[in-house]
Amino acid sequence: APDPGKPVVLVVENDPSYAALVRRRAEAEGAAVLTTGSGEEALRLAAAHPPALVLLDLLLDPPFDGWQVLNGLRNRPATAQTPIVVFTVVDDAASALA
Repeated sequence: APDPGKPVVLVVENDPSYAALVRRRAEAEGAAVLTTGSGEEALRLAAAHPPALVLLDLLLDPPFDGWQVLNGLRNRPATAQTPIVVFTVVDDAASALA
């Protein structure tokens, strides 16, 4: 369980190295960080520990992609107003610029 005295940041990212990078930065800013690479688990974590901020990768492994997680968070009263930063890490420059 996260430290109750700190704001919770939920990082939803299936690349462990990028998730670790984001975790370190958010912890350095004083946040309690929860990470998962699973959209399904992200919804469970958000319900159990309502986050102050969600950092959400759109390219998640099935069964839930980032869009489905975004919709799930927006349709729940506890997270409907939570700020969500949507991002995707891609290695292909052409896709990144699209």
